[in-house]
This record gives sequence, C-alpha cells and structure tokens, in this order.
Amino acid sequence: MRAQLEKIIPPSDSSCVVDTLVLPTPFDGLLHYHPEIEIILILEGHGERLVGDDYALFGPHELAVMGENLPHFWRGIKKGEGTVRKLILIQFSPEIFGESLEKAPEFSKIKIMLQRAQRGLLFNQKNSAAAQKKIVEISTTKGWKRYPLLVEILGLLSDTDGGKTLSSPKFSAQTSTHSGDRIGRAIKFITDNFSGTITLGDVSKEVSMSPSAFCRYFHKTTGKHLTKFINDVRLGHACQLLRETHLQIKDICFQSGFGTLSSFNKVFRDVKGMTPGKFRKALR
Repeated sequence: MRAQLEKIIPPSDSSCVVDTLVLPTPFDGLLHYHPEIEIILILEGHGERLVGDDYALFGPHELAVMGENLPHFWRGIKKGEGTVRKLILIQFSPEIFGESLEKAPEFSKIKIMLQRAQRGLLFNQKNSAAAQKKIVEISTTKGWKRYPLLVEILGLLSDTDGGKTLSSPKFSAQTSTHSGDRIGRAIKFITDNFSGTITLGDVSKEVSMSPSAFCRYFHKTTGKHLTKFINDVRLGHACQLLRETHLQIKDICFQSGFGTLSSFNKVFRDVKGMTPGKFRKALR
C-alpha cells in the first residue's frame, strides 16, 4: 500500500479547506499525503486509521493533526454496519501565516505544536474540548471569520498537554537533523544505523558526550530512554516494510535491526497491541 499525492485546492474566498463529511459504512479511505496541514475531528462513528506507521481504531470525539506530507487514512470497516461516520476536515498551508509563524512571539507555541505534528498528534475529548467546539463553529463559518477561528483552534491545541505523538521517529516527514543540535545529530545517527547494533557508547561518542551525561540529556529532551527510542525507529521501519512489501516477517525483523524474531514479536506486540502478521493483515 503506497501513499498517493492528493492535490488540495482551497476555494477562491478562503485560505483553507473546511469540509463536513458524512461517510457510508463501510468506506475505503485511500492512503494519501499532501503538503497541507490537516486537522480532523471525528463527530460520529468508528473505524480504523493509519497515520505514518501508527495503526489504530478510532471513535467519536477523536481529534488529530497531521503535518505536511505525512501519509494517512481514516476509513470505515464492516464492524458496526449501519453506523454513520461524520467528521470535519480542515486543511491549510502554513504559508498562510506568512512570517508570523516564524517571527511573532504569539505564534511560538503554535509553531512548536505544528513541528510535532510532523509525526501526527492525537487529542482526546478531555484535553481538546474547547478546540473541538471551535472546529464545529468554523465548519459553519464563511469569509474572513474563518482565519481568526483557525488561529484560535491552533492556539487552543497548543495550550493543551501537547497531544499524543502517533508515528515513530523514523517515519517523521521532517526529522530534525540540524548539524549544531546534539539531539538532531543523535537522531540522524540512529536513523542512519538502526539496522545494525547501536550502543549507548556509539551514540554518545557521535555527539561528543559521556554515556551517562548523554543518557540524562536524551531522556530530558525527548522524554524517552535511548533504548525505547531506538526500538521506535526500528518498529517504524518494520511497519513500513509490512505495509509496502511482501517480505517475510523474519526478513523484516532482521532488516529492521532486531536480533531475534522473538524479541521483534514481543516489542511489536507491546507497542502496537498486535502481532506483525495481524498488523499487515489489517492493512491489506
């Protein structure tokens, strides 16, 4: 399953696309991507979604933000036949904010939130209730009133606890690799070498830090222990191979950097809640 480029054209009187969709059961959402940022709010119904390499079921009041060029789909499944799926989509280019996104201090938290959305962000009803009300409001608004409402929605989301990151670091459309940023250099080293053996000593040497200092620094900056981060990168690659190739699972295991099939299956189940085989079957 390869993602298809979707061309999005806003209406002549608006800088963003806002649609309320009522979808049949089941409906088949194709895996696609686009250079616009997308906000999706599920109003009614259940189904399955894929954001980057994160596969899960969705339900009412789920709100997600996808960054530029991040492959995704939302689709209905036969379970719950007869249930209506109703959702609101907002799609826009970050360029509509001009230099404000980069230079205006009022946009600083929004900028950080949109950077995190490169891997997809998921918000539940509790931490996004105010934003969800504004999304419903913008769906019935026309003309100039849409622009300040969009800014308000992004501001409300940036003021929450941050949302749950969906896809793995390996799948990030725009992984930070700034040469002067130690975390960026560490991430680049990991994503370049994940298929082989990676030790704490290897990564800390790459960024010119002692292993103990780097371990603390990495956890403080990313919120993850190094081993967990490396496994996330490996799982991201494995999910991509499961989705896009017909390779045997044991071959995917070793190409993704896991030493044994048993460890691969255990890590995969712990993170994804299913076996690699079931993950592949769900996407076919």
